[in-house]
Amino acid sequence: MIVQKYGGSSVATIEKIKAIAENIKASIHEKVIIVVSAMGKTTNNLLEQAKQICESPNKREVDALISTGEQQSASLMAMALCDIGVKAISLNAMQAKIHTTSNFGKALIKKIDTKHLTKLFEKFDAIVITGFQGVCRGKNITTLGRGGSDTTAVALASAMNARCEIFTDVEAIYSVNPSLHKDAKKLKQISYDLALEMASSGAKVLDERAIEIAKKFGTQIYLGKTLENDHCKGTYVMNKNFLEEVRVNSISIRENVFHISLQANLISQVIKTLKQQNQNLEMLAINNQSISFVCKKEHQKSIEKALKKVQKQPPKTSSNLTRITLVGYGFMTHSEIVEKLYEMMSENSLHFDNLYLTETTISFLIPTSEKHKTIKSLVELYEL
Repeated sequence: MIVQKYGGSSVATIEKIKAIAENIKASIHEKVIIVVSAMGKTTNNLLEQAKQICESPNKREVDALISTGEQQSASLMAMALCDIGVKAISLNAMQAKIHTTSNFGKALIKKIDTKHLTKLFEKFDAIVITGFQGVCRGKNITTLGRGGSDTTAVALASAMNARCEIFTDVEAIYSVNPSLHKDAKKLKQISYDLALEMASSGAKVLDERAIEIAKKFGTQIYLGKTLENDHCKGTYVMNKNFLEEVRVNSISIRENVFHISLQANLISQVIKTLKQQNQNLEMLAINNQSISFVCKKEHQKSIEKALKKVQKQPPKTSSNLTRITLVGYGFMTHSEIVEKLYEMMSENSLHFDNLYLTETTISFLIPTSEKHKTIKSLVELYEL
C-alpha cells in the first residue's frame, strides 16, 4: 500500500487533476490512498471571505468553511479516477474517521480508524482523502494548520504501515532555496532530525509535524515533483545515522523576521502570555531579567499588544531582518565550523548578530539588504 499527497499547486486546475489521475492509473499497481490539498489559493480566498464577514470570525466556523476546499479537490480527483476506470471513492475527515483534538485551526491527530479504511479497500483500489483536517468530539470539523495535508498523509501512512510520497511543484529538497541560489545541491537523502531542523527554521519543504510523526513511527517519506515517476530525482527523508560527521548540510532562510528584547521582572509571565497567543519564540534567550526572541514580522502587532498587558516598559525592536540557519552536525563539539563563519563574515564585511548555537544548527540574524551576498558567501564557504 502507498499513500500519495498532492499539494495545492499540483491540483490547481481540472487539467492538472486529470493528469494526476492518469499518472496514478499508469504507474501504481497497488492499493493507494491519495491525500489532496485545496485547489490553488482556495484556502486563502475562503479566509479572505471570512474576514469580509467579520474581523474575528468564530474559529469553529472558520474550520467548517476552509475544510470545503479539500473536499472539492477530493471529489474531483475521485471523479477523474472513476472516469478512467479506477475504482475510487472520496472521503472527508469525518468519513475517513480521522479523530483530532478540539483545537480549531491547529488540531492534533489522536487516532485514525484503520479498520474502516482497510474494509473500504475490499471494494476500491483508490481512496481519496481530504488533507489538512479531522473531526473532534461532537462531530465538529477541525483543521490541522498550515501544512496540515503533509501531516495527514504521513499520519495515514504511519497508521496503515504504508509508504509515503509527497508531491509538489519542487523536484527535491535542496541545500539552499534554489530561488536564492541557482546552483543549490539536491539532497538525495536526509535524516528526520535534519529535515525537522530545516522545516522549523524556515525551509518550506515539509511540515514539521509530518516529520515528527514520520520519525516517531519510522515512516520513510519521498518528496518529489508531481508527475515525475523517476524516484532518483527526489529526496528521501528517512532514519539516517552518522558517526561523528561534522559538516553543514543546508541553509534555511526565514525572511521578514522581527527581533524583540525587553527587561522583565516576571519572565515566566511574559512567556506564558506569548504562548497563549500561539507564538513560536525562536532563538529565545533569557539572561537575568531580560528576554529576547525572534518572530515573524506579521505577528509584531499582536505580540506588542500582548506584552503591554504584563510589561509597562516598551520592548526594544528590530525589523528588516533575515534569519539564516545552518543545518548539519557537530557544531557545538567542533568549533572550527563557527570559527570559519566568523572569519568569512568579517572578510566580506557582512554583519550578523544574535548567534544561536545547538549541536545541529547555527542561527543568526542579518540585515535583509545583505541576504544575497551572505547566502552566496556561505554556499562557497561550506561547498553547498
